[in-house]
Amino acid sequence: MVCMTGIGCSTTQSPSQPQPKHRVNDGSERQDLRHQPMDVVELPKPSVSITIEGEYRVITTNGLPNHEIGEFPNPSNPNALRSQNKEIRIPLYPTPSSGLIPSAPEFGVALNGVIFDSGTGEFWTVTGERGRSAWNYDASSTNNQGRFGTDFNHAHVNPTGKYHYHGVPTSLLESLAHGHIHDDHAHEMIHLGWAFDGYPIYAPFGYEDPDDPTSEIVGLTSSYQLKHGTRPGPPDGPGNSYDGTYAADYEYIEGSGDLDRSNGRTGVTPEFPDGTYYYIITNEFPSVPRTWVGTPGPEFNRRPPGDAPRGMHQGHPEDNEDKLPGEPLKSTHTQVQSVNPAYFMEDALAAPIVKEERILSDGTTALCYIIRTYSEPHEHEMGPWAPTHIDDDAGKGGIWLQDGEVHDVDGPFVRDIAEFYDDPDWKLYREDGSIRVTDTKEAFEAAARPNVDPKYHNYVVEGRPEWIDRNVFVYVIPVHPIYQTEPTLLGRAGGPRDDRSDVNANGRPEGGPPPRGNRPDGPPPVRRDGQGSADQHQRGGTEITALGIAFNGVNFDPPAPVDAILAAHTLAPFDDAGGHINPHNGYHYHTVTGHTKEIVQHDGHAPMIGYMMDGFGLYAHANEDGTIPNDLDECGGHTDSIRGYHYHAGAAGENQIIKGFRGIPGSMTVGQE
Repeated sequence: MVCMTGIGCSTTQSPSQPQPKHRVNDGSERQDLRHQPMDVVELPKPSVSITIEGEYRVITTNGLPNHEIGEFPNPSNPNALRSQNKEIRIPLYPTPSSGLIPSAPEFGVALNGVIFDSGTGEFWTVTGERGRSAWNYDASSTNNQGRFGTDFNHAHVNPTGKYHYHGVPTSLLESLAHGHIHDDHAHEMIHLGWAFDGYPIYAPFGYEDPDDPTSEIVGLTSSYQLKHGTRPGPPDGPGNSYDGTYAADYEYIEGSGDLDRSNGRTGVTPEFPDGTYYYIITNEFPSVPRTWVGTPGPEFNRRPPGDAPRGMHQGHPEDNEDKLPGEPLKSTHTQVQSVNPAYFMEDALAAPIVKEERILSDGTTALCYIIRTYSEPHEHEMGPWAPTHIDDDAGKGGIWLQDGEVHDVDGPFVRDIAEFYDDPDWKLYREDGSIRVTDTKEAFEAAARPNVDPKYHNYVVEGRPEWIDRNVFVYVIPVHPIYQTEPTLLGRAGGPRDDRSDVNANGRPEGGPPPRGNRPDGPPPVRRDGQGSADQHQRGGTEITALGIAFNGVNFDPPAPVDAILAAHTLAPFDDAGGHINPHNGYHYHTVTGHTKEIVQHDGHAPMIGYMMDGFGLYAHANEDGTIPNDLDECGGHTDSIRGYHYHAGAAGENQIIKGFRGIPGSMTVGQE
């Protein structure tokens, strides 16, 4: 057990044995992180505050439980606890919606600041690979204990380190009962938290007569019942008897229990003596309700077009009245959403995030967030990158991006690379089958520079974390993005070195990236002074740039200069997260593969994964159902009524996260700790 009272006890966790690596190679689905153990870290004390601001109940929490929890990592769950740092705005005066609104996965928040999750991110699929179907594994089912590793609080930890409840929070309930529970029988209703539509959440006890507070307290039951018979077999379903493994094993039968389809009812409670609608966390399915009856708060609400949520700003024509000749046009009625610093993982920060007036890349002054990180991921390990023998399997290497596809860099890939590129000059391995890999810092620096040392031609270039200084990366990002009707487009991703007609006079494929240090169309360079000066900062002849930042503090980089790498018959693989190391700006991502913290969107939209340097949000390539937005602009972004303008990451194999800036970027500086 782990002491989580937050009162004079240390918050530590027991380590687990490493789990096998799970790989997804085609880049079309986000990676299953379940088998990748997280490091155990020291945690701050649990923190939660609940305040009233105008028409909202504002809950600020670090997401850490204030009670005992199970052991994490554990044999069924390799994830370690992390603080989350959320600010949640919940309607103070709930408004019934015109119909039920699906809430999965996050439904509400407990009084201790821990989230209630209803659904899970795991589904049965006919191929056995990660994907979505009608068959969602139910975390509250005892059949799935080995799949989710839930503890005695019906809770577990997800790959981002978020501890969350999928059922009755046993320890929290005991702490709130204040003697009102004896021999599993309650003598009072117990308030557990708030749903995101503003209605209260209670433990599974209520008045026998919902409108009579003097009536007996009884256990309240769900009206969902297990179906009879067997499920459809593949390809339509997993087959076998309905046994509660999947949410779809149940059906709602009105009147079979005490509660409605949303696992709630209307009546009086100790906190609401005049009556209210309230939800119940039940001991049986669905445990945590799957739908809201009210209209949820700004972070979760689907809005009609033109109705901007809190924190979103719309441009106006008068924004351009004072525009000087040659200046970019500002937004005209385009919604933009402000940066939310609470999304960044606390462990990723080298210092608290602050707000200051700074100069943007176009010379204008704006209120900016100053975000300092070490550019070190916390959700996944860095590497591996290079196999060491041509017989090594995919678990010993990383990935390579080519022609829109993701390829495993295993031993056979290295062995057959001459055939892959139709170039007999390739040979990355020795006669004994060992692969030529940069195995010292000096070799790495000589091979990773723009003019590769000739003795490292036909090498696999691998940088290791211990070879680089631990730098602090300082990001200056505008709090309120400034939408421009004329974007700043970036260079295109490079392709292979070959003899096709599209190779230009300099030996590079047409449309490929410029050589390092030459940025005709690239993003703004790193600023040494952090004030947006015009001087370019270069180290070792390499201009350091940043497109944006993931919530784990790692920077998103422009396209990797693939043609320059291949020209020297070198290969610089990425790890499965799409990152690698260079000598000057450390670990960074060139593509998005689903390994980093995600902010789930409750309307099925692709999850949010970071911010770009202009302050606009970056979302995953595909929506939750696998569809790709078809209305993206030349930058790779579009606008909707919930998120305002935002970007979608390019497909994993494209080697290009975004194609341009729609806003005015800030800056990024690098310096030693």
